[in-house]
Amino acid sequence: MIVLTRPLLSFVIVIAGLAPAWVGCSASTPNATATTATTATTTTTTLSPATPAATTTPVVGPPVFEKVPDDKRLLLIVTASVQGYVEPCGCTGDPLGGIARLGGVIDDARRAYGDRVFFVDGGDLLFEKPDDNAAVDRCQAQARTQLLMSTYKRFGLDATVVGPLDEVRGADFRNALTSEVGVYSLRQRGSLVLQRGGLQVLVLNGGADTTAAEINDTIAKRSSPYDAVVVLSQRTAKDSRALAAQLKGVDVVVVGQTGEAPVPPEKVGDATVVNFGWQAQHVGLVEIVLEGRQGSTPLALDDRIAVADGRKRLLDVRVTEIDKLLAVLDDGPTKVFQQQRRDRIAAERAALDLDVSAPMVGPHISTRALPLKRGMTEEPTAFAALKAYEQAIPVLVSSCEAGVVCPEPAAGVATYVGAQTCQACHAGAWDFWNKALVEVTATDATGKKSSHLSGHVKAWDTLVHAGRDKDRSCVGCHSAGFDLEGGACTTTTLVERQLTAVQCESCHGAGSAHVAGGGDKTKIARAVPETRCRECHLPPHIESAASFVYDERLLHILGDGHGAARRAAIVAQKKAP
Repeated sequence: MIVLTRPLLSFVIVIAGLAPAWVGCSASTPNATATTATTATTTTTTLSPATPAATTTPVVGPPVFEKVPDDKRLLLIVTASVQGYVEPCGCTGDPLGGIARLGGVIDDARRAYGDRVFFVDGGDLLFEKPDDNAAVDRCQAQARTQLLMSTYKRFGLDATVVGPLDEVRGADFRNALTSEVGVYSLRQRGSLVLQRGGLQVLVLNGGADTTAAEINDTIAKRSSPYDAVVVLSQRTAKDSRALAAQLKGVDVVVVGQTGEAPVPPEKVGDATVVNFGWQAQHVGLVEIVLEGRQGSTPLALDDRIAVADGRKRLLDVRVTEIDKLLAVLDDGPTKVFQQQRRDRIAAERAALDLDVSAPMVGPHISTRALPLKRGMTEEPTAFAALKAYEQAIPVLVSSCEAGVVCPEPAAGVATYVGAQTCQACHAGAWDFWNKALVEVTATDATGKKSSHLSGHVKAWDTLVHAGRDKDRSCVGCHSAGFDLEGGACTTTTLVERQLTAVQCESCHGAGSAHVAGGGDKTKIARAVPETRCRECHLPPHIESAASFVYDERLLHILGDGHGAARRAAIVAQKKAP
């Protein structure tokens, strides 16, 4: 059975019987918190370019799995929509994901399950965006994709399929890469039989060009049933469910085109449809208990852990948002009501951690989206390769940027002029921008706490501190006009034109026409829509899409000299009963 306890700030899943053998690594308590907008305080430390010692050696954390019975069961490890991510984004207090943590989970799975571990990927493995093919980005992208694929191969990836984000740089690029590192990619209508640990697992390509009839026909040709049948559905969640409804003899359908967050498993027809979210922030764990199964009889689904995990994520977001609200409310009935509401939600969240459920008996499937959190064991070879890649980024980027001259914008297109130009007429906004800071407290992998000031004006400093100010995958959200018409197309030009940090034009658009027009208000975007903010404030750069509440964020960037009236109206609305 699964027993969840909470000693101090962690919980452990204790295994008995036939329940899946997962051990949680830490409580879902954020590792970083922020106060309301404020000016600098004397107690707050500032960022320095030094690299914390905790990042120089891989973490050794608690085991993820308990030893499982030596019966007829297997563990399917699943990723999908990885989108080229090899390491956690450093923008959040407890960033998820990374190949080093993934490797730690896979190693521990093999310790617990022996050779009954199967590792598959649902596609969209290589790139994040469909237009990620600029020549100036290729040096870094080549190194990153090489690192990702070679590491997946070393981890024992059994199969992947091709998604649209694998074809961004063309089939020749993808074919050469997969061939070089030896990763097996299932072709359309293709299938692969994996034989390991006395088990036979059939893996099929369920891409958009493969029909349910073709999949069913492949399965039916087998004279005796496979132990498990898995379809890698390089489709959306909706289309994957529609496919699953038509399949016969399939146990698991992996959603390949995933959304941000994991979704609880769903029984559709004979199959269990699993969706573990994107960018390998969570690793999918599918335990298939086969003991007592008769032929290819459909397996029952035990979704209790997955449903509880989804509920926990939702409650965590709600508690965080109420905490933000409580920080701006005056004492009174409204604040008392919100505090009581928070207490109820927190109590429900704590109860989920303490829930003890009896194990499901008989052949069945259990799934879990395991968050790859700080403090988990990092596989040493992947950790070392990742650090080597990080250290090589400045040289890689410089080699591709060498000799590049940013093109002049088309006639009538405004150029970026920099915040110092804006200061001449908007001194109040300039002063507020420099003072609109948030004190952030973070906890590293060793448990050591530190604090620093964060805010739009500090955005570039965070990259310099992390040694990522040449990382083309980062600088766009920490500057103004990067890789945009009228802006800077290289990291060097960005610095030369003083467009570093999130400044006026990051939100209001290029300002040359506004300046040339003597401050013509029709030549600048005065109102900033929420969609503009969400171009950067999106996972994995924030905890979740739901954690970004537009009005809450505006409280940090509006004030004297910069939208004071708008800020006052938002605060008044929140205080209203």
